[in-house]
Amino acid sequence: MNRIHTAGRLIAAAGIMGVGVLAFAAPAAAASGDSVTIASVSTLTITESQRLSIAATAGAFCHVGLTGREASLSLTGPTGPSPSTEMLKTSQDTACNQDISLTDSIKTPDRNGTYAVVLDDGHSGSTQATLNVLVPPAKAKGLAVTTAGTIAAFTWTANSEPDITGYQVMDSNGSVVDTVTPDSCSSGSCSANVDMGSSAAGHRVKFTVRAIRCGLACSDAIAGASSSSATADFAPGSTPTPTPTASPTPTPTKSSGGGSGGGKGNGTGGKGNGTGGSSTGKTGSKGKGAHLPSLSAAGVPALNAPALPGLQTEIKPLVLGKAGGKLAYPAPKVAAKKTVTGVRAISHDIASGLKLPPLWRGIAAAAVLLLIAVHLRAWATRTDLA
Repeated sequence: MNRIHTAGRLIAAAGIMGVGVLAFAAPAAAASGDSVTIASVSTLTITESQRLSIAATAGAFCHVGLTGREASLSLTGPTGPSPSTEMLKTSQDTACNQDISLTDSIKTPDRNGTYAVVLDDGHSGSTQATLNVLVPPAKAKGLAVTTAGTIAAFTWTANSEPDITGYQVMDSNGSVVDTVTPDSCSSGSCSANVDMGSSAAGHRVKFTVRAIRCGLACSDAIAGASSSSATADFAPGSTPTPTPTASPTPTPTKSSGGGSGGGKGNGTGGKGNGTGGSSTGKTGSKGKGAHLPSLSAAGVPALNAPALPGLQTEIKPLVLGKAGGKLAYPAPKVAAKKTVTGVRAISHDIASGLKLPPLWRGIAAAAVLLLIAVHLRAWATRTDLA
């Protein structure tokens, strides 16, 4: 019996020690009376900047052996890279049998994303409320534009949000003509140059710009309102004036002529060849071997004909008489008439007729026919006698 009592005492002691070990090894959990709210709710999503009221309660509770504890309230976030923690409120040392209440009012965080408002009750663990911030970027300001040809140069004031991922330049149709990263901004000013192409020449175009910032994550961008418009006037496109090209100089060519004597030059640098020689013309002057009209002292062109064998090569001009004078015409000459008698006329006709070749050919033909007729007559007579 004593042995049974001893074993029971050992088992009881081991159970008490095991409970103690488990109590220290288990993670701390919030007491059942702890709570945190943001604007009276445990999860809140906002899309505009505002002040937010936070209320937290740490229920009365202490570990065995403690007489009091301290509670704290903090803001952690946003989710993603580089979160930060901001301490909001802490309590004084409070008795274990009393609740701890913490309240605060905070402004909207500077960066978009998901935040946690955490209450640490100071003895058993923590509890939290969730805040989602999805505030669009502010409206871009100060947009100005200048043009040079078809290139538009834009400037505007940089936004103050720390999570700006870029800017979009848009035309009056709402089409994005350029996207600019924050690297293009310095000293609070942003700029961009965009070539609008030849289609913009001679037109007036209005432009706006808007900022882009992170959403709940920076992979989910959210766009802001468009800025006031700025007008750009593009100069009309200039039509290039055709550059005059020099006319090509004719290449001298040779041509063969069948005429006798020197050929004519063409007067433009070409060569002309005729049988018996060749002649080369010079630009702006008479070619060798060519006889062009020239004015005589009386103002009448002198015509120089090509030299031909046995002919006079120059035809002298007809010189008219002086003004008011009489023209001298040569006296007409009439050939003397010869008296022709009848006998002489008949003799002349007979002699002329005898000289005609057709007459003799006719006589010869008649003689041949007569001879053929005689032979036929003789052949017929012999035939009848037989």
